[in-house]
Amino acid sequence: MKDALLLFVLWVFSTTISFSQCPQGELILNNQVQVDYFTFQCPDQDTIFGDLVIGDVNTDIKDLTNMNNVKVVLGGLSIRGTDSLFTLQGLDSINVVKGQISILNNARLKTISTLDSISEVSVEIFINNNEALESLEGLNGIKIIDGDLIISNNPELRNITALTNLNDVNGSIRIHNNTRLKDLSGLKNISLIPNGLSIQKNDSLLAFTGMENVDTIGAFLTIAFNKSLENLTALDNLKDVGGDLFISANEALSDCAGLCNLLNTNGVSGNIGIGGNIGECLNNSTLLPICLTLPVEETTNSAIKVSPNPVKSTLLIDFPKNQSIISVKMFTLSGKSIPLGLIMNNSIDVSGLKSGLYLLFVQTNTAIFHQKIVVE
Repeated sequence: MKDALLLFVLWVFSTTISFSQCPQGELILNNQVQVDYFTFQCPDQDTIFGDLVIGDVNTDIKDLTNMNNVKVVLGGLSIRGTDSLFTLQGLDSINVVKGQISILNNARLKTISTLDSISEVSVEIFINNNEALESLEGLNGIKIIDGDLIISNNPELRNITALTNLNDVNGSIRIHNNTRLKDLSGLKNISLIPNGLSIQKNDSLLAFTGMENVDTIGAFLTIAFNKSLENLTALDNLKDVGGDLFISANEALSDCAGLCNLLNTNGVSGNIGIGGNIGECLNNSTLLPICLTLPVEETTNSAIKVSPNPVKSTLLIDFPKNQSIISVKMFTLSGKSIPLGLIMNNSIDVSGLKSGLYLLFVQTNTAIFHQKIVVE
C-alpha cells in the first residue's frame, strides 16, 4: 500500500512539474503544487533565466511566501488568473525584471506592495482586470519603463501615486476603465511620452492633475468617455502632439483652455477631433476661437474683411491701417491645420484646396478675426 502511495505521489510530481531540476530558462508555475515543489527543490536559486509566470486560468495558487529567494528575473514577471491570491508576499526580494511586469485577471489581489524592491523594468508594465486592486503601491521604486505603461479595468483602483518616482516611459501610456480613479497624480515627473497617451472610460476622473509637466507627446492624444472629467488645465504646458488629437464624449468636460498653448502654436501634427463634450469643449469650432483670443482689446470682426466668400482661387484680407497681420491660420472642420504657404499682398491662394467648408483665423496686433470660408 505504501509503495502504491509513493508511486502515486511521484506520478503527481511528474505530471504537474515541468522541470526535473532547477530551471535554467523560463519558470512557469501553474498551480500551488508547482510553487511548493520549486521552493523545495531550488531553495537557493536567486535568478530566473527567462520569464517567471505564476498562475493560470482558475489556478489554486494562494501562497508565494517561500519564493523569497528569487531576486532577479531575466525575462518578464507575470501573475495571472489567480482567484485565491490576496498579496504577492514571497516576491519581496525581486529587484530586477528585464522583461515586462504583467498583473492581470487576479480576482482577489488587493495589493502588490511587496514588489517595492523592483527598480528596473525593460519592456512594459501591464496592470489589467484586477477586481480588488486598490493602489499601485509596490511600483514605487521604478524610475524607467522602456516600453508601455498600461493600466486598465481595475474597478477599485483609487490612485496611481505610487508612480511618483517614475521619470521616463519610453512607450505609450494608456489608462482605461478604472472607475474609481480620480486623478493622475503619480505622473508628475513625466515630460515626454514618445508613443502616445490614451485616457478613456475612467468614470471618476475629475482632472488631469499629475500631468502638469508633460510638454511633448510623440504620437496620438486621446481623451474620451471620462464622464466626470471637468477640465484639462493640467495640460497647459503641452506644446507638441505628434499624431492625432481626439477629445470626445466627456460629458462633463467644459474647460479645455489647457489645450490652447498646443493649438495656438499648431502643435498637432495630425487631425484634431473635438466633439461630444460641453461648453467651449463642445467641438472644434467652439474651442479654436476661444484659444486664439488675445489678452488685448479687440476690434470688432467687421473691422477685418475677407472676400470673396465663397472663393475659388484667391482670398483677400482687408484690415485697418493701424493693424498689422501677425498670423493667418486655416483649419478643416475636423481640426486639421491647412498649410497656407507664403501670403502675398494680403491674399491667400486657396486654389489647391478641395471644395468644402473651412475655418479661417486672422490674428493682428490688436484683434482676432475668425470666419467660415466656403471653397468652391
